[in-house]
Amino acid sequence: MKKTLKYGIYLVIFFTISLAYSQDTIVKRYISLSYYKKSGKPITQKDSANFRYHNGDTLVPVSADFEIPQGKNKVKVPYEEKDSTFLELYKNVVYGTDQSPKDPMFMRYWKDSVKVYFEPSVPGSQANELMEFGNKISKNIDSLNIKRVFTIDDSNYRIYYLNSEYNTDFEPRIVNKSGYYVHWNGKNQIYKTDLKINTSQTDNDNYIFELLKFQFFRSLGYFRSSKKLDCRSYLSACRVPRQLTDIDLELLKYHYSYGVCKGVNLEDFEELHNKFSKLRKKHENVILEVVHSN
Repeated sequence: MKKTLKYGIYLVIFFTISLAYSQDTIVKRYISLSYYKKSGKPITQKDSANFRYHNGDTLVPVSADFEIPQGKNKVKVPYEEKDSTFLELYKNVVYGTDQSPKDPMFMRYWKDSVKVYFEPSVPGSQANELMEFGNKISKNIDSLNIKRVFTIDDSNYRIYYLNSEYNTDFEPRIVNKSGYYVHWNGKNQIYKTDLKINTSQTDNDNYIFELLKFQFFRSLGYFRSSKKLDCRSYLSACRVPRQLTDIDLELLKYHYSYGVCKGVNLEDFEELHNKFSKLRKKHENVILEVVHSN
C-alpha cells in the first residue's frame, strides 16, 4: 500500500460570550485573527481595541452571521461529539487498539461512490439481496453511496465466488479462503476493493449469504474487531456467526460523518478529540467546527 499523507483538516472555533444586563442579554462572538484574515476584511481600529486573548491566540469580535471563507474544495461541518465509551469502541475497530499492529493504523474510508460489480459466479438472488443490504446500512449516511453496476469497467468493487465451477481467483492477495483486499490512496481514501467468498466447502446458501454480508460490511471501513462488543456484533472479536447490530450501524455512520477527522492516524485522532473535549469543558458556549480540504 502507498505511504499515507495527512488529510487537510482545520478546527474552526467561535467563542460565544454572553453578558447579562437587567433582562437583556448581549452575545459577542470571537474568532481567531488568522481565520479573520482569510475573509479579506480589514482590521479596523475598533476591532483591535476589542481584541481578546486566549491561550496565546488573538481573537477578533465578529457578528453573529460572520462566515469564514471556505475556499475551493473545502467544506465546514459542526464537530460531532461522542462519549469516551463510544470513542474507545471506535478506536478498537478502526485503529486496532485491541491488537498490537506493527505499523501505525489510519482511518480508511470511501470518498467516492461504491460501485459494485458481481461476477457471474454470484447467484442473482444473492446479488439483489446484498444490494438491499447495502441500501439499508447506507440509508442514513449521506457520504456513503452504494450502487450496482453491470460492467467491470464501471466498477470499483468486485464480488466473486470461488468453487469447482468458477475457479478464477481474481485477487490472489486475499490469503484467506474468504475475505477482501482493499486499495487506498495517499489520503487514506479507499478507491478499489475485491471481495471473495469460497463456497466450495458448503452448499448452505444462508450461511454463504451471511458471510457475504459480514465481509462486505467490514470492508467498507477496513474495520478491525473489538473485544468490548457483544458476540452478536459484526465487529466483535468472537469467532461465531454474527449479525448486524445497532452499534455496528452507529459505528459505520460515525466513520462516515464529516463532523470528525478523516484519514488520520490514531495519534492525531486522539489529540484532536482531547483538544475538543478540553475546549468544551472550559467554554460551554464554544462552537466547534471542522473544515475539510481535499
